[in-house]
Amino acid sequence: MTKLKHHILLMITAVMCSVVVFAKPPPDSYLIVVNSEVKVESVSSKDLRSLFTLKRQLWQDGTPVQVVTLQSKMSDHSEFIQSVLRLFPYQVKRLWERQVFTGSARRPIQVDNYEKLIEQVGNTRGAIGYIKQSQLKAKNNGKVIFINIH
Repeated sequence: MTKLKHHILLMITAVMCSVVVFAKPPPDSYLIVVNSEVKVESVSSKDLRSLFTLKRQLWQDGTPVQVVTLQSKMSDHSEFIQSVLRLFPYQVKRLWERQVFTGSARRPIQVDNYEKLIEQVGNTRGAIGYIKQSQLKAKNNGKVIFINIH
């Protein structure tokens, strides 16, 4: 093999290895958390998007939905919106503002961490939120249930 071919082969190998080494790990999966009075076992991606964009206001039993999220500036909040809802954070913010301004929805409750999120969902009838699976160590006050996305 000529020196030029050998150098090209080495460069291609180096580039391929760097792609493998520097590839971003897959995002942590999210669980949906709801107040224990909400009678639901799972939720579709479509329904989840409707709930978190404030388009759907009531649970099937007529209980008003109250969305609880992390603060908008937090990276986990943006990651949830992008990876689960398949939207951009600015889109969700605009939808929230429009729904609240027109009086057709209640403003989401925003908290600083997952423990406060679990506590708020547990203490708020009809509440829904999210939590990273790796954060399940946040205290469950017995007033919330975790449901699957289907």
